[in-house]
Amino acid sequence: MKTLTSIFVCLLISITLQAQKVITVDNRENAGADYTSFSDAVDNATVGDTIQIHPSATGYGNKTINIRLIIVGMGHDPSTSKINETASVGNITFGGMSANSLITGLTISNISAAVGSDADNIQVINNKITGSAITGRVDNDNWIIEGNIFITATVNVGGSNNWNVKNNIFDNTSNYAIQSFDNTSSFLNNILISTSGNFANGCADPIVNNNIFILEGTVTDLNLSNSTVVYNNCLTRNVQGLTVTTLNGSNNLDNTNPGFSFAFGDISDFYNNDYNVSGAAVNAGTDGTDLGVHGAMFNFDSQGRPDLWPYMTSLDISNSSVPMGQDLNVTFTAEKKN
Repeated sequence: MKTLTSIFVCLLISITLQAQKVITVDNRENAGADYTSFSDAVDNATVGDTIQIHPSATGYGNKTINIRLIIVGMGHDPSTSKINETASVGNITFGGMSANSLITGLTISNISAAVGSDADNIQVINNKITGSAITGRVDNDNWIIEGNIFITATVNVGGSNNWNVKNNIFDNTSNYAIQSFDNTSSFLNNILISTSGNFANGCADPIVNNNIFILEGTVTDLNLSNSTVVYNNCLTRNVQGLTVTTLNGSNNLDNTNPGFSFAFGDISDFYNNDYNVSGAAVNAGTDGTDLGVHGAMFNFDSQGRPDLWPYMTSLDISNSSVPMGQDLNVTFTAEKKN
């Protein structure tokens, strides 16, 4: 029990350092959380609070965030939950004075900033984006979009500056991966999987380095709609072995196998794949690290587990039946990714 107590104390210290208080949300019957409604939890939160959303078969709906909050789930892979479910929210809008908020470990439809909001420095980390877009507005600067999996979704800066989109997987069919980026925003160490080749729309010289572009079917070009892009240290590959048009830029690995450990036909099997590279893509980045999502010394987690929160790895009860007044022997272990 001493070990268990120590672990819970460490967990409490970790959470205390991150937020003013932790508010739990679980919409399952008799779950015992602080709130069953995500909306009610946000409405009753104060600046700097953490809202921890528990997995459920029922989604938690849409919400506008008007103050700085940390919104966290356990991860977007159902296997991260004992009940094989995830915490899923609808459309999240950052409005009011929501600058410096963080959203992590969730399945999310769409994320946007409200017109006229103070929504700088938003962090969207380790989520699964299943709707159409993450969309900024004018002067919502310095967003970090990191470690996410996008399913046919676009990142549109919407007139903002200094957005850093890095170490994500974009599994896109028709949508453009990035829109309206200028030379203050960057697209780094991502993997784009595309059946259309659509990459950039309305972009003017964004920083595009260390990415892997996997083109499916007969696609052999990265499509740039009203965009100018210079690629540096990027890799292209058509899964059928067709010749991809040479990228504009320097030190690119055109028509090169990234050396994944799985077949290209399984590339979208996110929760079972290891997206580390081998061969020519190793240490081929502008910073001397690998191309793709594990480059720049990033600990990419395809399950979407939050970086800052410990998660349980085992719970063993060695004497499940004990007399009244005797100790129950529990061994509880947890890990923190970073």
